[in-house]
Amino acid sequence: MAASAPTLGPAVIVVALYDIEAADRDFFLDLVRTDIEITRGKPGCLWYSLAEDVVEDNVFRLSEGWATREDLEAHFVSEPFQRTVAAVSTLTLRDRVAYLYNISGAEFTNLPAAAE
Repeated sequence: MAASAPTLGPAVIVVALYDIEAADRDFFLDLVRTDIEITRGKPGCLWYSLAEDVVEDNVFRLSEGWATREDLEAHFVSEPFQRTVAAVSTLTLRDRVAYLYNISGAEFTNLPAAAE
């Protein structure tokens, strides 16, 4: 199946890293799973994903794409997000860092195929 260029990319991308204690892993995953399910249905949310590091135990990277900064700001003040933030504050975090990227332009590309 050939990839097609997206018609609209994100204006804002959020990338966060969570390094959690092993004892909090299952609670964290349940919490984030619920938050992702709710957030993906919000206006302007283009994607919201969580990936577990395959080398470092209990390290997770979260990625969100938003159509506009206003959509993201509405998400930040929403009751479901605030509830998630409160629950995350009860976890033992070894590290947590987040970056917000404002996208001024993008270019679609197909990744090259493996050489034969």
